[in-house]
Amino acid sequence: APAIEPTAAMGEQVFKRCVACHTIEKDGPNGIGPNLHDVVGRAVATHAGFNYSAALKAKGGNWDDAKLDQFLEAPMKYAPGTRMAFAGVIDAADRRALILYLESQKYDLAAAPRITASMMLGVRVEILDDRPGFV
Repeated sequence: APAIEPTAAMGEQVFKRCVACHTIEKDGPNGIGPNLHDVVGRAVATHAGFNYSAALKAKGGNWDDAKLDQFLEAPMKYAPGTRMAFAGVIDAADRRALILYLESQKYDLAAAPRITASMMLGVRVEILDDRPGFV
């Protein structure tokens, strides 16, 4: 049987392993570990108000998919001396799903601007179509 493609929804289930130490919502508090809202793409060990280990601070760079994958597989191997005492997410598909979920937690859709009718006043819309008979 073909492997099931990981999804953010699957990653949300995997994230349940993380909630003992981490929050994910925008402006959520740090816990034993830092809040992880908008972590993908963020500089490593930089979430405001969290005291990171020297080991993680020394890693540098940004949390891209590859770094997250390595860290989540074996945090203490990736950053010896890290205070993240978690064995890791062994299954590669679970890690991919978790990263997809973390990526999905980048935007605060409730606070996103909405286009209203009044914003559209004075906006000219042109429909270009070269099909014969299109008016």
